[in-house]
Amino acid sequence: MLSNLSSLDQQTEVNQHQKMSDHTNSSILKGIQNGDRHIIKKFYKKNLPVLKKYILRNSGNEDDAHDVFQDALLILLQKPALSLDRTQYSIHSYFFGICKNLWRKKLRENKKLISSPTFLEDIPYQGNDLISEIHYIEKQQLYLTHFRRLNPSNQRVLHLFFSGKTMREIANTMGYTEAYVRKKKFEIKKKLLSMIEKDPKYSKLFPSSHKVEVA
Repeated sequence: MLSNLSSLDQQTEVNQHQKMSDHTNSSILKGIQNGDRHIIKKFYKKNLPVLKKYILRNSGNEDDAHDVFQDALLILLQKPALSLDRTQYSIHSYFFGICKNLWRKKLRENKKLISSPTFLEDIPYQGNDLISEIHYIEKQQLYLTHFRRLNPSNQRVLHLFFSGKTMREIANTMGYTEAYVRKKKFEIKKKLLSMIEKDPKYSKLFPSSHKVEVA
């Protein structure tokens, strides 16, 4: 009986790995965006250990690895799903590239990494898109820095909004009226934009003719 259960568990695991490998980049990303627990679990299981190993080898610890993983995941989730199917890399390689860039940038800021031409040598972005992708990540880091300075309630309102929830759904989740949510979201966005625009890094990342927008 136990051997049968063990065999069944092993076969289930094989089937799950096969299911994950059969997914396209966009379907994996959509699964994460939609809260598919199976896909999310497999994504963590496949990518977090690799990231931990990399960061532990490069002046970091496990807490750093978890922080970088979460930051990279937030950046990844804002990418259009279909755009990932146009790259020659798997979503896992693409994600790891984001993680490595985030960590190396942090080390440079902490003066633990000497700047060199090889800084981005193995990050899997394609050709002419490399610079724009780096700028994209830096802008997202600026946003994340100030997003974390909002109180938990305000963060949750924006998180629900960015997740595609309607004003009514957010109101029901948070226990507010729909009118209050609309007003609250406007005020939070205004506050967040103000904090971002006051950051010294803002003028370097955004030309004077462009204003940062939070959807």
